[in-house]
Amino acid sequence: MCSRARAWRPLSLTALNYCRERMGVHVTTHGFRATFRIWAAQETFHEHEIAEKALAHLVGDEVHRAYQRGAPLEKRRVLMEDWCAYLTGKLDPAQSPFVR
Repeated sequence: MCSRARAWRPLSLTALNYCRERMGVHVTTHGFRATFRIWAAQETFHEHEIAEKALAHLVGDEVHRAYQRGAPLEKRRVLMEDWCAYLTGKLDPAQSPFVR
């Protein structure tokens, strides 16, 4: 796992801004999120729905969402591990069937 953060604890609304400022990175939170979404769509085989849910986006119409009661946490975990490996330069496409 890339982070030693407690899995049960969500990020605060300002956590990314704080981290970005400490690193001296001059991009917006939306820019970080957009970068993730573009990477997931163009560089991986992860499902569109999983990437959208990772960003807390609603997927589908009301009827579709009514029948999507499961929480595909394992698929989201794999996606986020691939993202972490990509950001840290440790992504090996031979090790993940989801990366192009």
